[in-house]
Amino acid sequence: MTVLIIILLACSVVLFLLSFMQKGNSKQLENEMEEIASQLMQENFELKKTRVYSRKYIEGRC
Repeated sequence: MTVLIIILLACSVVLFLLSFMQKGNSKQLENEMEEIASQLMQENFELKKTRVYSRKYIEGRC
């Protein structure tokens, strides 16, 4: 029973240390997500701007 507890404790320490090494990947993923969100907002702005100009053009013709 004692051996099992020691093995589980050792595994938990190893996993805990590995979790700190994975933090770099999350920063990269976070940066990619921010970049994608920024691109989507820019595209949305461009679409809305085009739509407004199209509507003004159509209303001006009528």
